[in-house]
Amino acid sequence: MKPSETERELLEAIAPRNIRTYLRMNGWLHSADSETDTSWVLTENDETFELGVPRSQYARDYIQRVAQLVNTLAVVEDEDREQVIWHLLYTMYDVQYFRTRSATLTGTTLLSDAVAAFKAVQGMYAAAATSLEAPRAVLPSRRSGRANNFMKRVLAGPTTEGSYVLSVLVPVPPRVVPDEDSVLFEIDNEPYERAVTAGLYDGLASTRAAAVEAIDADRRVQPFLDRVGAGVSANLCEAIVALAGEEGAGLEASFAWAVDRPRPDPVSRITFESNLVPVLKEAATDMRLLMPEPDVLLCGVVTRLHRESNSGPGDITVAGIVVGDADQQMKHATINLAESDYDAAITAHGDGLEIRVSGLLVRRGTRAYLESASNFTVLPPS
Repeated sequence: MKPSETERELLEAIAPRNIRTYLRMNGWLHSADSETDTSWVLTENDETFELGVPRSQYARDYIQRVAQLVNTLAVVEDEDREQVIWHLLYTMYDVQYFRTRSATLTGTTLLSDAVAAFKAVQGMYAAAATSLEAPRAVLPSRRSGRANNFMKRVLAGPTTEGSYVLSVLVPVPPRVVPDEDSVLFEIDNEPYERAVTAGLYDGLASTRAAAVEAIDADRRVQPFLDRVGAGVSANLCEAIVALAGEEGAGLEASFAWAVDRPRPDPVSRITFESNLVPVLKEAATDMRLLMPEPDVLLCGVVTRLHRESNSGPGDITVAGIVVGDADQQMKHATINLAESDYDAAITAHGDGLEIRVSGLLVRRGTRAYLESASNFTVLPPS
């Protein structure tokens, strides 16, 4: 079958090193070399398969040769050609699949739910990257430069068949070794990108264990606090709940590790049953109540003013964003200000000017408060 134009582009992008690494990790044996090819064999159920891998990606017939190779692998592995192509392209990526339970046609979901799902998955990776540097029950809105740079390299992959399956690709730096086809487990010397994805896996597994313990032992939030060092946080719990959707139908996360940097378990799965979702939601709320977010810098507009008399301190409500918060989510917070700052807030409200203020972000129920306010500033007109 002649490849389509889209498929030709994908085949052309598959590097010979990717193919050799993939074959080695899937049991194929390097048998011989020639000036143009490396030869590989696989024996299964008394049947022997042979493949020739072009040495150069710039060979004139490269696309045709790789297409033939894909056809053989599809037969051997009993998979669709498309899946085989993606496997070969992904050898230097950690790939994660998040399967949600959608009530719509298989492979689809409501557009609003899809947007929320991608946002939730983004929150998971942000939580994992931040927890890797400083584990806390409530992670700060502002991420480090290293975490931000990591988030800019994470790719959204194609959706796959199922209720609704999102795929995410994290590029992992290739190993630099004398023999490029020598594949070793190097868990103790992993690059930052792998440390984040492994940390996300550990965080999800620990979060599930905490939820199960909270149900079985009726210990509420404590099992989650006990596992903060393993990547559990209110932020991660909230992301899982958001991904489960309005109905909280549960979800499954599976991790396939970059073939070029293998782990002992090539695929790892974690399932959150629907009965765990309410537990995660409650745990996130309790953790935020117990562990306020410090050093928050809020910038926004004053939407409400209240004080008991014409002078003295008073309360304001600000609608704005946390400076440095990569997600730029709008927050509403009530802030108690000293008299001079409150008077300045009246002026800002009347003139429609933005204000900036620092403090400790605390949540009580559905409301947020910025306590110990300091550095209150009215910003000049833009």
